[in-house]
Amino acid sequence: MKPFLACISILLLGAAGVVSAGPNLSYQFSAITFPGSTQTNPAGINDSGVISGNYGGPQASGGFEDRRGTYTSISFPGKSGIFVRGINKSGGIVGEYQGAPCPSGDTCGFVVSGGTFKSLMFPGGYTYTGGNGINDSGAVVGVYFDGRHNHGYSYVSGVYTSIDYPGATDTFPSGINNAGEIVGYWFNATQGFGFTEAHGQFKEIQFPGSNAGLALGINNLGQIVGAYLDQAGNYHGFQDSAGVFTSFDYPGATATWATGINDAGVIVGIDSSDLCPSGNLACGFVATPVE
Repeated sequence: MKPFLACISILLLGAAGVVSAGPNLSYQFSAITFPGSTQTNPAGINDSGVISGNYGGPQASGGFEDRRGTYTSISFPGKSGIFVRGINKSGGIVGEYQGAPCPSGDTCGFVVSGGTFKSLMFPGGYTYTGGNGINDSGAVVGVYFDGRHNHGYSYVSGVYTSIDYPGATDTFPSGINNAGEIVGYWFNATQGFGFTEAHGQFKEIQFPGSNAGLALGINNLGQIVGAYLDQAGNYHGFQDSAGVFTSFDYPGATATWATGINDAGVIVGIDSSDLCPSGNLACGFVATPVE
């Protein structure tokens, strides 16, 4: 089973607007659509404003970087099934791929730092390892699948450590900041919410009154973004700043997921909306705080 960002993968600056997200917080929204794609899923944004993510379309799919409206497709020779997720300050990226040196039929994670590609394979011969988040020192978090359930892991200085939220059947770390604080989400047979983990201590992240939730990104100020499911069954984006939650939606969207946040508070995410270009299943957005 792949993480949320893969599961929902079921030079455009239109559909912009200012939306009040709370008593002291508003955003200017801009759309992100990879040229020629039918879905665009931003996953991360660094402090230079470079956005990483994935796109899909009738002709091709893969990872991408968006540098202020200039899109670059990310591919690696001899490799397929590429998903790009987190990005750090120096442009290091993490994700997943298929192809050598990953065993045939398996999916392995990767980290690219300083132009060097490195495979991530959680020890034990598992058939799936994915990379989800990376901090500025190159520490990585991700997910591996044991054949029945998903488990999180961290990869720091060449050492893999498994991560499991207490009482969960499945755990999905999604981001890590420079202090080593990890965010993600968990679920079991009856419920699922976001979490943070620092120095072995877990804390649940639950938007007030929500039925379920996902924590998907964290910055170096400890601000967390994600999505929550309301009582009517609709997804909305949220920001959690020191326990103060703010809900927001991309203008006109039927569903909103916030997937990444940088230290300036700029958020990237995914929305499902009639405002997406014709034929698009989902499109991305940037939400810039307005003072």
